[in-house]
Amino acid sequence: MSEKTLGLYLHIPFCVRKCAYCDFLSFPAAQETMAAYTEGLIREIRAYGEWYGGRPVDTVYFGGGTPSLLPPDLLAKIWAALFGAFRIIPGAEVTAEVNPGTLPEGAASFAEAIPVTRVSIGLQSDDPELMEMLGRIHRFPAFLSIYEEFGRLGITDRNVDLMFGLPGQTLAGIEKTLRHVLELSPSHVSAYSLMVEEGTPIAKRIAEGGLVLPPEDTERAMYHRLTEMLAEAGLRRYEISNFALPGRESRHNLRYWRREEYLGLGLGAASFADGIRYTNPRDLREYLACADDPGTLRRDIEKIGRKEAMEEMMFLGLRTAEGVSDNAFREAFGCGIVDIYGSLPQRLVKDGLMSCENGRYVLTDRGIDISNTVLASFLLDRVPA
Repeated sequence: MSEKTLGLYLHIPFCVRKCAYCDFLSFPAAQETMAAYTEGLIREIRAYGEWYGGRPVDTVYFGGGTPSLLPPDLLAKIWAALFGAFRIIPGAEVTAEVNPGTLPEGAASFAEAIPVTRVSIGLQSDDPELMEMLGRIHRFPAFLSIYEEFGRLGITDRNVDLMFGLPGQTLAGIEKTLRHVLELSPSHVSAYSLMVEEGTPIAKRIAEGGLVLPPEDTERAMYHRLTEMLAEAGLRRYEISNFALPGRESRHNLRYWRREEYLGLGLGAASFADGIRYTNPRDLREYLACADDPGTLRRDIEKIGRKEAMEEMMFLGLRTAEGVSDNAFREAFGCGIVDIYGSLPQRLVKDGLMSCENGRYVLTDRGIDISNTVLASFLLDRVPA
């Protein structure tokens, strides 16, 4: 029997400035703070290495914030600690999020510090007015420069992050952005509809009437059009917001949707291991004080029981193009999907929100349009005896 693999997520919370739409755990910081955080992160890495160091690690993901803002010497220290504490196997996927305009010593130095096999580059839009509205620090030429620079380094797995449903954005505008992106032949594209988070500058401007979101039918038309254009370019939708060439899907992100185990290291990072979900402290001083003691570091601990595991298998699995098979559900829980959810799956199939072939349930395009409602229907009040 093969060993159960583990994924590692490392949170780098620093950024040049907060974007207008962002409510992620990120903030500007001085070099001294970055250095102190690096030392705390290394202490956590070594502590967890004593717990999980024997497990084979096949995905590593540097997220943020802006990992590319951290100086290469600090990134190299983090990687050395990771490699010393964990069994990172040959062929492991190593991804880093990169923002144009934040590589202090260029792409080559960044790639020397972390042996990345894949980069995720935040573009969002090629429209300078939309980028100004979003509070992004770069424009399309800077994105193009860093995208091509990583390509020259031989890193061909390059994801492009896009946003749609933005105030002032049009269907023609998203088509134009996509054409520019597809000219670059990316292996992967992530496309997210704007989420207006309470307390962000963009939410305030929308509430005051200074910005107006596109109508819902326009936002949905944008999604369908980008799905169509990406498919024509060979990038298939394998999750609601993620598209890839065959075999070039993000293995680390698939781990989340398949309920495979991962450790989240760093400020506010989330983990799922040994049937438990938990997070790290979000306060920097609190995190640094207990970074080397996993027993006191964990917050919001939730033991995932049978009921929660069933719910997660459905609403995470249905986000993906592979969906959820009754055989997999039965193997995990000893009963079928209908045994737990009764007539719900067939009602959703009848309503055109899901399809079912050979016992595999998959969201339809219509189901994806109202996915939050469909997925919420799989929350259980209780598990039938």
